[in-house]
Parts: sequence; structure tokens; C-alpha cells
Amino acid sequence: MQTPERQRNILEASRPVARTEKTITDMDALLVEIGVTAHRGYALINQEVEIGLRSIAVPLKNVRGQTIAALNVGLAASMATMGDLVERYLPALVAVQRELARMLA
Repeated sequence: MQTPERQRNILEASRPVARTEKTITDMDALLVEIGVTAHRGYALINQEVEIGLRSIAVPLKNVRGQTIAALNVGLAASMATMGDLVERYLPALVAVQRELARMLA
């Protein structure tokens, strides 16, 4: 994982753009969300990219522990709450994540 200073530098260089009114663009809020996501081991998106779309993703890491890709499930917000995403889809995502990690090792 990058240091907080490196994370801030990357975010500032990328100039985050609000794609919806729910998109997090505040630098401090983004850094908090990155920390929360890293701690729990998966990312949640609640209509930040597109209104009506929710998703959950887990990272795929190489043998050095660097994130190289992600597994994602996205669906209409009307189909599931954020809690439903975690309950229904996280176990399957983690199972595939672990299997791929074994294959990449």
C-alpha cells in the first residue's frame, strides 16, 4: 500500500471529477475512504460512478502484494442495498480472489 503522502500526490495529480452528486472528490474524504477500503479488504461504490449503479470489488494482487486488477460485481441500486452486496456477493468474490491468488503464486 502507498504511503498517505503518496496517495495524496496521486489523487492531486489525477484531479478527481464528480461523475454524480455522490462522487467523493474531497481529498481528505478520499484518503479516509482509501484507508477504510484497505482495512476491510474490499471496495464499495454506491452510485459514485453512475446513478443507479452499486458495486463491490476485491483486489487481485501479484506475488509482491501489489494490486494488479480487481474482481467486481455491479448491479442496479434498486436490486440490492449496500449490505446486500456484501452479504450476497463478497463470499463468492473472496473465493475467486483466493483461487486466483494460488494460481498467481
